[in-house]
Amino acid sequence: VGPGRIGKDKVGGNKPSHKLRKKSNFPSLTDEASTIIIQIQKVERAPKIKGMLAIEGYIERESEALMAHSMRDRQRPVRSNRDLNLFLSHATLSQKQKMKTVDSHVFRTPRRQPSANPVWNYTVDLQMEFIEGDILHLALTKGSEKDSKPIAAGAIEMPLETDEVICLPLCQVNKRLHTTKDLLKECKNSDKNKACCVSFKILKNLKKRSRVYFVRHGESKWNQARREKNYRKLIHFDHVLTIDGIRQSLGLSKFWKDILEQKPDDAELRRFLSADRILSSPLSRALQTCLLALADHPTAKSRGITLCRDLREVKSLGGFDAKGKVYGPAIMERVELKLMKKIKEARANNSSSPEEIDLKMIEKVCKTKIDYNDTNTQWWVFKDSKSDVKTRLEDFLSYIRYCDGDTFICVGHSMFLKALFTHFLSPKWADENPEVAQNLKTEKLTNAGCVAVDLAFETSNPDAW
Repeated sequence: VGPGRIGKDKVGGNKPSHKLRKKSNFPSLTDEASTIIIQIQKVERAPKIKGMLAIEGYIERESEALMAHSMRDRQRPVRSNRDLNLFLSHATLSQKQKMKTVDSHVFRTPRRQPSANPVWNYTVDLQMEFIEGDILHLALTKGSEKDSKPIAAGAIEMPLETDEVICLPLCQVNKRLHTTKDLLKECKNSDKNKACCVSFKILKNLKKRSRVYFVRHGESKWNQARREKNYRKLIHFDHVLTIDGIRQSLGLSKFWKDILEQKPDDAELRRFLSADRILSSPLSRALQTCLLALADHPTAKSRGITLCRDLREVKSLGGFDAKGKVYGPAIMERVELKLMKKIKEARANNSSSPEEIDLKMIEKVCKTKIDYNDTNTQWWVFKDSKSDVKTRLEDFLSYIRYCDGDTFICVGHSMFLKALFTHFLSPKWADENPEVAQNLKTEKLTNAGCVAVDLAFETSNPDAW
């Protein structure tokens, strides 16, 4: 027990949460979770270290309570997994029954670059029903998935408030904490305003459906170079919008504003305008499109725009346009600088005559509030494998499911959308609409185009969404 327990399991050990999600077993179409679902949000005041960071955790349970619960309700197992397979120990099953406690699978978030306040927003289904006396262990760890080491650890007794943010102080692992009791006491006495803390939720209420309006970015310099077969210009990172791309993005803004003026009671428009959140890929061309097309949207005005690393473009080995250059507030600084520079260059060259693009308007939209969310550290990768893409799509859909609200606008990229439809388009809907389904899987959405998608979360298994 205690901090040293994290990362030491040899039996089945540090199991990525998306693997746990795939094996969970919710009753279909339920409004409430039947198992423990934890959403790891962020860490504040993380120690300064070198190496990738992750949050790892597990549930500690008294074995006597476990056995009593099983005997009391034989028809309803404690876990969705068979028998005691979820619980890990070096002992045999007969020995487990004599032990004071048993532990669940260790779960792990994806790794993040080191920073003082890393963000995850990562959800895991532990496939366990709650039992009185359960203790949740969480630790901030560093290193690789196969060799992670705890930096700070904490524990908290359950039950906990559901659907409310809980802040758990973490203690340095070099402290002399030999038992779970010691760790619980140390965490309880820690100052949440000074200690390293992890924020999380225990989720109870589940969404059955969400509506997402996916918007593809306007024409980028990469799109232009491909069209003109100017391959030299393709070798740049994080391409920005062209003048045509800027016009397309402003055109999308005009499009929904015209409908609002002509058909203010249009049901689809009303839902679009009532979106709970606006999310954007942190790549420059996507955020530029988001600002130009949606800065006047009621949600952008009230809540701003949230960046989401999972919305970034799929990165192939030679895909320079999917690699970022900056992170955190520098993202917005680059976006504004490149927008203003592009418009001024076009005016100076008189090649595009963009007099209709008001520089003051550009300055105004660039003042939109930005939540950098999980992009405060390096958010891009050097290559996405097929399994990486599938996992990222699952993580994105999980984020949407467990995020507050039912309607979202997401500004992203063509390859991401094609992959999403390839993996998750409803077979029944595809059979009824074969031509459209094929286009969604194989063709790019037009620049600054928008497609409305209904997501049905009937189980906790992403393969069934």
